[in-house]
Amino acid sequence: MLTPTLRSIRDLIKKLDRESRRAYQAHNDTEKADHFYNFCVTAHSMKDFFFEEMGIISEADKQPFRTMWNEDSLLVAASEIANASKHLVLRKGTHKDIQKPKTKSVMHGEGDFVRLYDTNGGTKEELVSLPELFVDLEDGQIPLYEFVWHVEHYWYVFIETYDLISDDGEILCRLGSMYHNGGGVQKNIGKALDYLCRSAELHNKDALNELGGIFLLGQDVPQNIVLALTLYNLVETQKKIDVLPNFVDSSHIASAQNRAREWNQSNWEELRRNILPS
Repeated sequence: MLTPTLRSIRDLIKKLDRESRRAYQAHNDTEKADHFYNFCVTAHSMKDFFFEEMGIISEADKQPFRTMWNEDSLLVAASEIANASKHLVLRKGTHKDIQKPKTKSVMHGEGDFVRLYDTNGGTKEELVSLPELFVDLEDGQIPLYEFVWHVEHYWYVFIETYDLISDDGEILCRLGSMYHNGGGVQKNIGKALDYLCRSAELHNKDALNELGGIFLLGQDVPQNIVLALTLYNLVETQKKIDVLPNFVDSSHIASAQNRAREWNQSNWEELRRNILPS
């Protein structure tokens, strides 16, 4: 195995997520461009990983998927950026003729971002201008954050469609968040809770925290403060009393601590029965 951390399409999509964060968070032009190129190479590689995982070998069997992917201008752009950066120019197959890309250019610029600061009185927001990349497509420019957001969500939904999620807590949590917030997909609270419960049961801390927040605030489910605090206890991150809403009192906290100590598989089964659509 030449890539010991990339053994499946699930490993690769998590790398895609890491590359998007690196590109988005980089604060100088060179690093942002480097990470964006790495993101595009990873996105382009998702196709080959998919074929291998599904056992699709022949060119005839691959062609319908390539036709479908070529209908998405941002997937095409990611592939063109990956190939042009790797080969310097795009050429038509094994021919010497240079291929004109559909992607016009990738340009440096500045974008407006909200920077958050923690203060004694809470959180402070500040609008700042930082280096940004813009992808110039045939139908207009798109900033880096929109580009990577679209490509990432496309592939998460794609591997879900072809049942390639397996029992991966990180991917289950990401899909749960997507369906809960409507990020890149139509909001579906049933799917969201199912994925988040499956992820939380695998001890994914992000899923436990997100489920806790959903029940604490009663977002699309009946509010259950003790259950919310129980889930926070299971993640081993005790929420500070001073940052909890004022409707949380000491009796809620004590009940949650007792419930967390006794939490077992039957509690997960009960939770599923009570919150998931039949």
